Amino acid sequence: MAYFAAVTQSPLTATVIVMEMCDNQQITLALLASAFLAFGVSRTLCSHALYGALAVRFVRTTAPKQSSASVVTATDTARRASSSKQS
Repeated sequence: MAYFAAVTQSPLTATVIVMEMCDNQQITLALLASAFLAFGVSRTLCSHALYGALAVRFVRTTAPKQSSASVVTATDTARRASSSKQS
């Protein structure tokens, strides 16, 4: 479960999926702790989520002959916002 949370960088989704598979709500706190720990390590090592990166790749390959600079991702927007706050 922690591996899934780290790869997808979606700890709440991973926790809910595993809780549904196990049908045991008593392990919720342990699942949340391991998922958020794995998420933190994953975010430290790689700031891009798997599904976000795949979506950007898909959009860039299927876009009709426009420059890749015109595709703006959520990560690009967040970086611009944080750099403007620092200035």
